[in-house]
Amino acid sequence: VGVAGGLGATRVLTGNFSGSLAAPKVGTSRWYPPASVSISRVWASIGEIAAGDTSFNVLKNGVSILPSAVSIGSGDYRSYDVTLGTPVSLSTSDYLTVSLTVANGGANAVVFVEYA
Repeated sequence: VGVAGGLGATRVLTGNFSGSLAAPKVGTSRWYPPASVSISRVWASIGEIAAGDTSFNVLKNGVSILPSAVSIGSGDYRSYDVTLGTPVSLSTSDYLTVSLTVANGGANAVVFVEYA
């Protein structure tokens, strides 16, 4: 899990899946925000194209925050953005995990979570 962005700016949290992708892979690494934050957008990319769809889920305290999965289509390197109509708030006692829910080959994926 990594974070990029300056103080007071929109930041991006990354969840990495290194190597060959096989689903399901439940995220076990937890990210706790350093202060109260709001999540507004999620997207993903893949380093090695898969033969079929690849999908991810982002969970707050074990419950999905997304209206639909973040999916990378067969032959694509990047998903469409999943923009949350109402930003999801997290306090310092909440945590996020990222899970791989569907994989048809491919390798080295990254899920991006935008927050402020």
